[in-house]
Amino acid sequence: MGEYHAIIPALRAAAHAPVVIDGGANIGTFSIAVLNARPDAIVYAFEPSAETFAVLSRNISASRLTHWYGVQAALWQEDGQLLFQNEARSTASHLAHFKKQNAGPREEVKSVSLDSMIKQYRIDHICLLKLDIEGAEEAFLRAAQDKLWMVDHLLMEAHLPRINYPDLLQLIKRNFTVVQELKKGAGKTLVFATRTSSS
Repeated sequence: MGEYHAIIPALRAAAHAPVVIDGGANIGTFSIAVLNARPDAIVYAFEPSAETFAVLSRNISASRLTHWYGVQAALWQEDGQLLFQNEARSTASHLAHFKKQNAGPREEVKSVSLDSMIKQYRIDHICLLKLDIEGAEEAFLRAAQDKLWMVDHLLMEAHLPRINYPDLLQLIKRNFTVVQELKKGAGKTLVFATRTSSS
């Protein structure tokens, strides 16, 4: 789990099978760590890139877990279609409008909001919302403000050049009791927010 170790106690403390949203799942490394900590967790792993999603799907199939679901879609402020720009490193791929020049191939991908996700999968409570969505985190969370009460814990990689970080941090602090910031370097900060000081 490495830098994400802070969420392990929160997962283990969940009274019931925790629902986890893995936004920007890549090939599923984070999802696997979650399921190792809580084998009963229900994980929805969202990954927009077709090439990366193919690897994620194979990993899900190989796991033989019936409660790990892969969804080929980008998390965004609204449902629709977006241009997604693939990079040589899959972890650096992002929505195309965050870059002025085309540095890699693009593909059209489906986008989903938190509101539609909740309705589609009939989710009434989210233990953990993890976001590593390469600059889309601000738009996604702003559109989701009226649903954040359903989320116990937020784990977000903030991509500082692409967002208004001070404003986004204030939004998070309005919705969560405890907020921790961990600097990662290279214009990235890891934010862990929770509703309870004991988690």
